[in-house]
Amino acid sequence: MNLNFKSLKTHQLKKNDIQDICKLKKTFWKFSLKNQIYWFNTNIKQNDIHNCLYINKKLIGYTVLRKGYYILKKKNFNLKKNFLLFETLIIDKKYRDLSIGRLLMNFNNMIINKYDQPSFLICKSKLIKFYSKFDWVKINKKDFKTEYKSFNCNGMTYKLNILKNTKLYFNIY
Repeated sequence: MNLNFKSLKTHQLKKNDIQDICKLKKTFWKFSLKNQIYWFNTNIKQNDIHNCLYINKKLIGYTVLRKGYYILKKKNFNLKKNFLLFETLIIDKKYRDLSIGRLLMNFNNMIINKYDQPSFLICKSKLIKFYSKFDWVKINKKDFKTEYKSFNCNGMTYKLNILKNTKLYFNIY
């Protein structure tokens, strides 16, 4: 098995790379390929980071890190800082029981560390244990807010030290 990791910004992707990403996403989220491509073209920015995992040139794993900002709110001050929104961790169904997700998560953390920014993700409760294995920390639901996701899920951060009695507001550019 010949594994190959690539981290590319959107402007470095070719049209067939975007097609492959959208086809992989379609296997998990039941939207048409046309809808996946529309979402990609509408929401993904030129400097967003695409972490891809290939086996023999076939895309089998994918994550996108989107540029965003968070506002840290404490009693007497607000502080605005950049972060990377961790989205769309997906592994091809054929490879899900082979610890490929662990490899991609280690690669994702390496890329996040390279950009020297904290990261934030939203996930269902059943995934908290998985992300925790990679030093992601759950945030109390009452301590964060975001506008870009409307469903009630859990927030987790990587490399973000949160002060006591602090509220966080996450958004994307």
